[in-house]
Amino acid sequence: MRNKHLLSIAALLSGSACAGLLAQKPNILFIVAEDASLDFGCYGNSLVSTPNIDKLASQGARFNNAYTTYSVCSPSRGSILTGLYPHQNGQIGLATHKYRMFPGVKTLPVYMRELGYRTGCLGKIHVNPEGEISFDYWKIRSFNFQKRNLPNYAVRAGEFINESDQPFLLMVNLPDSHSPFQRQVEGMPSTLVEVEQVKESLASVGINSDRIREHTTNYYNCINRLDECVGMLLDVLKKSRKYDNTIIIFISDHGAQFSRMKQTNYEGGLRIPAIIKWASLIPAGDVRNELVSVIDLLPTFIDIAGGGKASELPGESLLNLWGKGASVKWRRYLFAGGMGCYPEVHYPCRSVRDQRYKLILNVNHGKENPCMMLYDNGARHYYTGTKLDELKNAPKIVKDSYNT
Repeated sequence: MRNKHLLSIAALLSGSACAGLLAQKPNILFIVAEDASLDFGCYGNSLVSTPNIDKLASQGARFNNAYTTYSVCSPSRGSILTGLYPHQNGQIGLATHKYRMFPGVKTLPVYMRELGYRTGCLGKIHVNPEGEISFDYWKIRSFNFQKRNLPNYAVRAGEFINESDQPFLLMVNLPDSHSPFQRQVEGMPSTLVEVEQVKESLASVGINSDRIREHTTNYYNCINRLDECVGMLLDVLKKSRKYDNTIIIFISDHGAQFSRMKQTNYEGGLRIPAIIKWASLIPAGDVRNELVSVIDLLPTFIDIAGGGKASELPGESLLNLWGKGASVKWRRYLFAGGMGCYPEVHYPCRSVRDQRYKLILNVNHGKENPCMMLYDNGARHYYTGTKLDELKNAPKIVKDSYNT
C-alpha cells in the first residue's frame, strides 16, 4: 500500500509543478543599444571600458557580421519587432514623422504570448502604431536622450523579472549612445575617456579634426555608460536567481551618428554588435562570421520558446548555427534598404553584400545627398558630422569616399 501511495505522489509530481520546473522554458533578456557601432573591448576597441559586454561575449557568442536592415531607428526596430524588412512591414521611415506599419502585421510580443511568455519592454519602441506592439509591461516610455536616472532601467527590470515565475522576454532599450554625446551624466560613466587619448576619429568617418575627435571621445563615454547600464541589468537578473535560466542577447539598432555611418548603407551604418549568451547551447567565447541580420531575431525567439518556423518570416533562427541544426546551409547574401527616414533627407539606397563584396545602389546618384548638408550645417542630431571645410583638407582617398 505504501508503494502505491509513493507511485501516486510521483505521478502527480511528474505532471505538475515539479515537471514544470524541470522543463521550464528559458527566459530572454534582450538588450538593445542606440546608435552603437562595434566600439567595445570585445570588438577590439582598446579606448573604451566595457567589461560587462566583454564578459557576455567571453561567455557566449560574438557575431562579426551582424547587420540591420536600415540604418535608422524606426525601420530597424520595425524589423526587430516584426522579423520583416521595412518594405514588408511598412515602417520605412521615422515614427516621429508619422511613418507606420501596415495594418495587421504580427509583432514580437504577440508571437511570444502565444508561446506562453510574459513580455516586457523598457524604453522607447518608436514604431507605429504602438498599440500593435502590445507588451504586457511597458515602462520608461520616453526616449531619454539626456540619459537621466539610468539606474531606473535596472529597477524597473527587477520589478518585471520578479513579478512572476512565468517565462519572460524582457526587451530593454537603453538610450546610449544616441546623440547628444554627453561626457558624463549624474556621475556616469565612472570611467571616462579623455580627448587626449583619442588620436583618430572612427574609421568610417576618416576626418581627423580636433572637433571630430572631441565628438568621438564623448561617443566613447556614451559606450562606457551603456556598459555600466548593462552591468546593472545583469546584477538585477542575478539577484532574482533567474540568471542561469536566462538567455541574454545584446545588439545595437544601427551604427553611430557620424557621417558615412547612421542613415547610410555603408558598413558604419548597417553593421552592428551582436552577442548571445546561452550556456546550455553556445560554447563560451564562440566567434561567428556568418552573415546575420536583425530579421533573424524573431525566428530565434520563437525557436527558443519552442515554436516552429513561421513561414511568413524571411529570417532564420540563429540556433541553427549550433546543435542539431549546425549543418544547415546559411545564407550567402544579405540585403538592406534605405530611403531617407523623412522627406527632407530623401535619398533612396539599396544594398546587397556577400562575405567579401557589397553593392550599393544610390537611386539618386549624381544628386547631392541632403544628409551631407545637414551635417555641414550642424543641424540638431547632425552636429557630429563632417563639415565641408574639414573635407577640403582631407586626403584624396577620403574625399573620393565622400563623393561616391
